[in-house]
Amino acid sequence: MKAVVRGLTRFQVWFLLVFPVLALAAIVTAAQIAQAVLNSPNASPTLKQYANAIGALAMNVESGGNTTAYNGSCCYGVLQMTEKNIKHYAQMSAAKYQQLDLQDQINYWAELTSAGLNNPVVQQLINMGTFDGHPVDGALVLSCVQLGTGNCRKTINSGSCSGFADSNGTTICSMADKINNGSSSRSGGSGNTGSTTGSNGSSSPATGANTMMTCIKDASGACLPVNEAMAQAFQGGAGFSMSEIQKVIYALVASGMLLLVIGNMKDVWRRYAKGLIEQHELTQVVIRLAICVMLVLLVVNYA
Repeated sequence: MKAVVRGLTRFQVWFLLVFPVLALAAIVTAAQIAQAVLNSPNASPTLKQYANAIGALAMNVESGGNTTAYNGSCCYGVLQMTEKNIKHYAQMSAAKYQQLDLQDQINYWAELTSAGLNNPVVQQLINMGTFDGHPVDGALVLSCVQLGTGNCRKTINSGSCSGFADSNGTTICSMADKINNGSSSRSGGSGNTGSTTGSNGSSSPATGANTMMTCIKDASGACLPVNEAMAQAFQGGAGFSMSEIQKVIYALVASGMLLLVIGNMKDVWRRYAKGLIEQHELTQVVIRLAICVMLVLLVVNYA
């Protein structure tokens, strides 16, 4: 019993000491991000040419250099990969992805984006040289990939930067402006009626750039229910979900109950061995304790 209590105490001390360290955000610079792209075995030669622009993309649009960033709806990490892409390329949960170091996050993002650069839509944009008065530089190409090649196709087919804007009003041109300038100096090309909030539609910066957002939105742009928004925000900050915390609490409570049952059982057995209680009394106590154990296990199993 004492050994178990000492073990629980060591766990609690370890949790209190280590958890704040794990929860601290790892902030990196644009130069470190660019170097990680150059060092990535998954980055294509074309992607490596855009290394500096990728550093600016992360700092000015996506995360402010925060490797643990979460935009409140869909995207995680320094370059804001969606949860779907994280599962596909990294084969892990978004919470675990947030705890990866910069190089590992860049490696997975580079694998995704290198494939995106080979998309015919992106190649079409590159071959255009200019689009709606914007030079087709690394910033515009990356914006095309980040906002989605399907959305980029809509923009190109329209011939105008206003051909597609996400729920925040971000176009590939306004995103490119923000990558290059640190802020969107124009809404993107002539005739663009969409207003831009200066945040990536696929991943609003977790650093609070979009202060006008009145609710946390899902990937489609719809406001999430308050309880779901709170749960996602908690998971983004803590690195694990409320349901996981709930399971841990139930497990600790169940363990405590089982320890109490075991202790009571030992005490009753000693009293029976000394002849202080009759056999029928021992049987009654055992049945009651067994029922308690079954109830505890039932609660834990269905919680």
